[in-house]
Formats: sequence, structure tokens, C-alpha cells
Amino acid sequence: MLVIQPRRIGKLERALYLIAMPYDAPDLASLTAEDILRLGAGGDFPPVQDWDPQAASDSLMRIDAEGRWYHDGGPINRPAMVRAFSRLLRLEKDGRFALVVPYEKQWI
Repeated sequence: MLVIQPRRIGKLERALYLIAMPYDAPDLASLTAEDILRLGAGGDFPPVQDWDPQAASDSLMRIDAEGRWYHDGGPINRPAMVRAFSRLLRLEKDGRFALVVPYEKQWI
């Protein structure tokens, strides 16, 4: 018998999930392809420049020269997740990049 243990997710993962997966999902069957593309491309960027979290850690992520995102050595293949991560990316004063939410930043 296979038993699946629930995985505890961190605050950053939870925030990214909420950004990438809206609660009020549209009825895709009633939309045209152009409508779906417009919905996917829209959205405001969070005000990462205004956030100053004190907690920081390594995200185990990297972005290669071609703009592909990786986590823990494996590619991130879901465009919605890459889009969510990219909206939280900030260049810090020391020249490093970080994913930033109000209560934590994680280094890229």
C-alpha cells in the first residue's frame, strides 16, 4: 500500500502558489484563445521594492543565461510558476538577485 506523506511548504512557496493559482479561476471553456492569452499575460507586479524582509535564505534556484529557471538542479517547467517567481525577483544593492515576499527573501 502506497502512503503519501503531506509535504510541509514554506511561506515563500505558499505565496508563490497564491500568485500563480488564483482562487477565482475563469471558465476557460467559455473563452477564446486570445482571451486566455490576455488573462495569462496580465496582472500587476507586487511592490517588491517596498518590502524589506529580515529573514533570508538560499532558494536553491538559479537562472541560466538563456533565462531558464532551475530549482535544486532540475528545470522548472511550469510557465505559471516561472511567471510567479519572475514577479518576485529583485536585484539587491550587493549585486545578488533574490525572490522577495514581505516576510522573507531567498537568494538566487
